[in-house]
Amino acid sequence: MITVIYLGGGRWIGISHHSYFMGLTIHTFRGVFCYTYVVMMRYWMIFLIVFTALVATYQAGSMIEVPLEEAEEFLAEFMAQFTELDGIGIFTHNAMLALVMFLPGFGPAFALFSSGSTGLAFSMINTVSMDTLGIPPLLLFLTPFGAMEILSYTLASTRGVILTLKLIQHEPLRSDMRRIIIEVGIVIGLLFSGGIIEDIMIQQITDGVPLQDLLWYD
Repeated sequence: MITVIYLGGGRWIGISHHSYFMGLTIHTFRGVFCYTYVVMMRYWMIFLIVFTALVATYQAGSMIEVPLEEAEEFLAEFMAQFTELDGIGIFTHNAMLALVMFLPGFGPAFALFSSGSTGLAFSMINTVSMDTLGIPPLLLFLTPFGAMEILSYTLASTRGVILTLKLIQHEPLRSDMRRIIIEVGIVIGLLFSGGIIEDIMIQQITDGVPLQDLLWYD
């Protein structure tokens, strides 16, 4: 007995009855592979768009000129709050921000706002402090903790965008639960490491090590 299977694209294949299940398995495997490939390409496309958007809003925020008085007031409040934080405190603060970014709808918008605010904070610090004067804002991503944080926020915001698109298209979110749990674990791990490293680097800066020496570039 010969069974004919349509493979798509005008291609047909005839197989004998005893090899029917083998042919069906091969066809199913190809379908699953193609679907997985499309899903992964879609994910990385969204990831790159989100990464570009976060970096662009950070850069835009850092280009805002702030009056010296306002910058000095901000820096005083910032240092008063920041000196009370250790590595665990920095991690807790950053982790709370990242978890919000996983939320559909609000999460990605919050990520853009947070990124722009961070850029504005850099602009204020740059206005007052000589430690950052002359350093392009984007080079902070070349510090170990900077790279970990932007990667974490991009991962969280990407999932937030995907969940938003699924809600708009009325698609179930249940299939994303496993991915969300894995990505939350990755983000928490990165931010925990980044918080500890950031605390160490802050201590080094406090001890007089120039910020330029802590960047991953010559």
